[in-house]
Amino acid sequence: MTRIAALTHVRKDDYFLALWIKYYSEICGRAHLHVMLDGDDWTSAVDLSGLQVEVLTGREGLRVRDDSRLAAAHTRKLSELFQSYDYVIRGDCDEFVCIDPAAGLSWPEALSETRAEGYVYCNGVDVIHDPTTEAAFDSRKPILAQRRNGVLHKGYFKPNVMSRAVASSAGGHRADGPVVVSAHFYMFHLANFDEGVFAQRMQARVSDAKGGSYDSHAVTRRSVSAVIDTCDSPLDFDEGIARARIQLSTRGGKTVVYRPQKFRDGTVEFEGNKAFLVRIDPRFRDIL
Repeated sequence: MTRIAALTHVRKDDYFLALWIKYYSEICGRAHLHVMLDGDDWTSAVDLSGLQVEVLTGREGLRVRDDSRLAAAHTRKLSELFQSYDYVIRGDCDEFVCIDPAAGLSWPEALSETRAEGYVYCNGVDVIHDPTTEAAFDSRKPILAQRRNGVLHKGYFKPNVMSRAVASSAGGHRADGPVVVSAHFYMFHLANFDEGVFAQRMQARVSDAKGGSYDSHAVTRRSVSAVIDTCDSPLDFDEGIARARIQLSTRGGKTVVYRPQKFRDGTVEFEGNKAFLVRIDPRFRDIL
């Protein structure tokens, strides 16, 4: 039997923690969900019974230093998990890994793709809300059935799935090895999937470290939704993914690179870098 675990960390974010637990329980089983609570100064209201929970200490309230601390915690935890599991799905609590429905693969079949390098980079889609044409999120309906737009940028093509302990970089953006992008794994990043949810979440995060480096992060996350107004013609989903995948993993005549590459063209810009605005394909509508 294939043994699969899911790993995340969270701080004062019950909204996405509850969603993360619900989603990954169906893939791994509740007993195989590993949650690291960042800080001993808060208590989650989410039902954590049956999960494997660890409380992390040492938080400073400075994003760069806290990200480094969390990366070290993930690296340690992954070494522990691979003593018991064949595969681990690792990511932030607002990151949701899925298999392309068109692939027709089971999770064990899909995860075998990680065996060559010990990991693959997922095709990352930053889901955004267009409040001028899309209603506020209705929890009675699937999320991706209510959102049409996504941004592809290099920051969310991440090595979220692995078959060995991979040292975690800050934010989990890189693996120590060649950049190999999955043929069938997608990661939907939901931080900006709804304007109302985003505002509540950012208010909690900024107030948690008032005046600290989390303030600039809130500005950055707000800016991703603004790209809708800069592009009249979003790309077809699969065309955008194909272009992003190649540009992330090649440079000039090099077909093997060891660091995710900036996109060389794009339909929009995000944080001064090229990115692609795409229409999310309807085949994903019932995933989340």
